[in-house]
Amino acid sequence: MNGLKGHSLKSGYSLGISQEQIYTTSAHLGGRGTQKVSRIDGAILKSDDTQISDPDRSNTGLQLQPWASDEHSLDAEASRFLKYITVPQKECKASKLVGCPMSGCPTNWPLNICFNEIAKRQKCIVYSFRTSFPTLDFENEMADAGCEVHVFDPTQRSMRYEPLAQRPADDVQRNLVFHRITLDWRETVSEFEIFGPPSLRAKNLRTVMAELGHHKVEVLRADLESSEWKLIENLLQDRWINRINQLILNVHLHWSGFEVSGAKPDVVRFWYSVIFGLGSSDFHLFNSVAHLNAPQIFLGETGKFNASSSYTLAFMRNL
Repeated sequence: MNGLKGHSLKSGYSLGISQEQIYTTSAHLGGRGTQKVSRIDGAILKSDDTQISDPDRSNTGLQLQPWASDEHSLDAEASRFLKYITVPQKECKASKLVGCPMSGCPTNWPLNICFNEIAKRQKCIVYSFRTSFPTLDFENEMADAGCEVHVFDPTQRSMRYEPLAQRPADDVQRNLVFHRITLDWRETVSEFEIFGPPSLRAKNLRTVMAELGHHKVEVLRADLESSEWKLIENLLQDRWINRINQLILNVHLHWSGFEVSGAKPDVVRFWYSVIFGLGSSDFHLFNSVAHLNAPQIFLGETGKFNASSSYTLAFMRNL
């Protein structure tokens, strides 16, 4: 896997990942794969990125979609992938922008929820996995709508945010539960090695839901700073994705992502296969927003394909 290279970012925007925050080193292990060490804000994660020989499966066995062209070119793979994540496949008749600032929703507000799907069910559980969201407005508004909202923030920074203005704190906080947990795609519980603060727990979705006694999650919102590809791959493989009804997902395209290796065409083919897998699990894209204030970086190349380095995608599942 190519190491993460530093990129100059536009003023006022942060990808949440920088050369100082994350580094990746790879060492070939007799042709069997690579040993990788990654760093996130002082946390060290160690993992094996062992590749398998089947060219039509990922290193953990996910079935890859056929190549977009016989030449296996980056242009063909990127064109197919970007079209798939920017063209909605289904319309929600009762969609609503959620978590807007008090001044109102700006153009291209990314958080769109399909409330006609929520109205069909008696219980609404919302999971919000966050690392750098600036406010709790989304979570507060979903709690105010009657949903039971669980906020997963390993830094506990979200605990310091105030509820929305003009709303009694206890009215919202009855439906807001905070967890100092981050989401992991592996089956076993792992530990961050932290320099300073106590260890932070990392759990997969199956474990989180089992411990909380939840069978279904109505809305799962996740901004996992480039861990999203392995997370969704895992949820597809163990079919746990079927426990989610709506998925609000931030995807990052400026580099391949954690434990995603290969040449650039291989990486984009893998991304496409992961997102295509959601469609095969009856998820349909109903909203896509490019982050216009994000730099245009695609796999380390500035201005490539006129693509943003970050998108928020909203999927709903046919029930």
